[in-house]
Amino acid sequence: TVLVVEDESIVRQMVSRALRKQGYQVLEATDAYDAIELSRQRAEPIDLLLTDVMMPGMDGIDLATILSKERKELPILYMSGYATQVIQLHGMKAEGIDLLEKSFSASDLCQKVRQVLDGSPRKKEVTPRS
Repeated sequence: TVLVVEDESIVRQMVSRALRKQGYQVLEATDAYDAIELSRQRAEPIDLLLTDVMMPGMDGIDLATILSKERKELPILYMSGYATQVIQLHGMKAEGIDLLEKSFSASDLCQKVRQVLDGSPRKKEVTPRS
């Protein structure tokens, strides 16, 4: 089960469709608040959080911090259309995190998701902003 968090509906739909074609169960959230609510309502495991980094309201970094405290060993895959340097400015170290840079193909997406899942169980350290 993959929790996809993306505020751009076209991107969210493309990602969800590609993952479903590969046999994944997909939960879709339009923003971080929606993702937290979905996670808290779900007793079953979530195998991967796939979140955009930059979103209105709460960003993917803060979302990952919250959900990784509530769901231990939750693998996190970030998506971003921003350069690595911009991500670093938002409190994340680029090395050691799983990042899929936009724009990506469905094949690239599925390959990266499989790679992250195969590397589980592990918990990526998320460095919250100060």
